[in-house]
Amino acid sequence: MVEHPGLADTERGVEGAVAFSHLLSAEDRRCLMAAGRVRSVAAGEVLCRQHEVDDRAFIIVLGEVEVVEQVGGRRVVLARLGRGELFGEIAALFGLPRVTDVVVTRPAVLLEIDGRALDELIISRSRLRHAIMHRCRHRITATALRSVAPFRDLPPPARERLAAGAAWVTHAPGSDIVREGEPGDALYVVLFGAARVTVPSPEAPVNLALLRPGEYFGEWAVLTGAPRAATVTAVTQVEVLRVEREAFLALADDHPEVRLQVEALARRRHEALVYSGAHPQAARAAHQVLASIEQAVRGQRRHLCGL
Repeated sequence: MVEHPGLADTERGVEGAVAFSHLLSAEDRRCLMAAGRVRSVAAGEVLCRQHEVDDRAFIIVLGEVEVVEQVGGRRVVLARLGRGELFGEIAALFGLPRVTDVVVTRPAVLLEIDGRALDELIISRSRLRHAIMHRCRHRITATALRSVAPFRDLPPPARERLAAGAAWVTHAPGSDIVREGEPGDALYVVLFGAARVTVPSPEAPVNLALLRPGEYFGEWAVLTGAPRAATVTAVTQVEVLRVEREAFLALADDHPEVRLQVEALARRRHEALVYSGAHPQAARAAHQVLASIEQAVRGQRRHLCGL
């Protein structure tokens, strides 16, 4: 049996940069060690493959890896990561395909954590969630924008400009992200968690949709200048990317294909909203279905948090 060093022994990444593990408390490290499994891997092993769906995240205890992207048939090294660094967390948390290859360049010892365990930890431990989000905000923002259909095929510089004009906002469960009647000053992309879309009715608010990571909202008000047509409320802890109206409209002017896609979804959603007002019974039936889905989502979160 080989005894491996723990996360407490990892202090700095490659070239002296402060490593992810340096942001963690001793308790965070213990929780991660308990949730994962330690692996020894040889140089040359490919841990992540571009475009594959994989729910594992890794922390480097010893050794080094390269982050590699295949661009036009060329192999481009984007980064070299060393002890204490985290990678693979975006795919593990959001269920998105890998955007790069990760290859071991020096024999390594890794802590491997599956997405469900990582999800549990960051929901129940705010310090750990903040460390991960702080460390990976730029990568997650770029990946999230690539996951949104209208932005997927934009040239990288255009997505970078969009990200630069956006802000990362956290909402607690039960809080309103936008309210009906408010000015439409921003479009939102859901990065993490779930949110419900509701409209008022004489009896009680009616659920129209449940939004998950990779979906966006607020487009009707942004495009038309009209007040918000619905309220969006956080069901779980929700992280959203807030894109200011001016930044989005500037992008839409430069890339008409983006405007066309967003306008098409805005029309479909607006038609659904009008239909729900004209057919309250159908709206109530849809409300019951969405309420059941929301209850399941909440139940899953409670289970993950150990409540």
